[in-house]
Amino acid sequence: MKVLIGHDGSSFADAAIDDLQRAGLPADTNALVMAVADVWPAIPPIYRDAMTPGPSDMSFAVTDAARQMTQAAQSEAVELARAARDRVAAMFPSWTVESEAVSDSPASALTERAEQWGADLIAIGSHGRGAMARLFFGSISQKVLRYAHCSVRIGRHIPDRLPGPLRIMLGLDTSEGAAAALAAVAARAWPAATEVRLVTAMDVRLATAIPILEAPMGEPAYVSTDESGWLRDAQHRAADELRHAGLNVTTALQDGDPKHVLLAEAEAWHADSIFLGAKGISRIERFLLGSVSGSLAARAHCSVEVIRFE
Repeated sequence: MKVLIGHDGSSFADAAIDDLQRAGLPADTNALVMAVADVWPAIPPIYRDAMTPGPSDMSFAVTDAARQMTQAAQSEAVELARAARDRVAAMFPSWTVESEAVSDSPASALTERAEQWGADLIAIGSHGRGAMARLFFGSISQKVLRYAHCSVRIGRHIPDRLPGPLRIMLGLDTSEGAAAALAAVAARAWPAATEVRLVTAMDVRLATAIPILEAPMGEPAYVSTDESGWLRDAQHRAADELRHAGLNVTTALQDGDPKHVLLAEAEAWHADSIFLGAKGISRIERFLLGSVSGSLAARAHCSVEVIRFE
């Protein structure tokens, strides 16, 4: 598995690294730690040298000052990436860990590098150095979540975490995205006694979806007119798959908007992380500001991993 880790030196970025210990990632993971200097590219020397002396002295001073600030930011990014790489390598001795620093817009740099490198997962903090960033949809984590072509994990520190086994909550509906999230959880290398809670929120979109479940080979498709009946059947099938992977599973089916149901359930159950698909049954989930994945990634008390399957 290939994991791209975004790091900006903030406590939130450190929390995202610590959170990887609770992500069930394999021992042979390849990790690339990336720090981004959020600066404009430096003005090429050829343009500065072409400036005429005299009245342009002030332009020279401004340009030189800008270049020095850019170089300082780039040097800082290199050091941040190296320090974070060492932190990850010490935490996961079996991983192959490298570092990289670039000058660019952070969200663009992370999403483009992830696609170029073929990353399976981007891991970043909930917000960066500026605490106000979390209040805006334009935050780096939300931009990465919206535009990345791979799965994204928004890592968080959970203060006063309850002792006991790892608790993974999985949002389940009838979409391909939910199926991909289920497969991802089942495939991870979780510690013994890890608990998974399957939560399905019944809103008007789910209640009006065609309740046809894939049947075993040679058997007719199962069709139910009972909304909760076919949803519970889907939950049982998913629970069996997770139990086969060695996980302890419970289920919950509740009426309401998934954004509210999943958030409340995660807090009440003291989840360590929430897994869900990037696209719900609406098929255009990733493009909506009010999407379930975007809302939970911004508001959940715990880490959120959004699984993308394209």
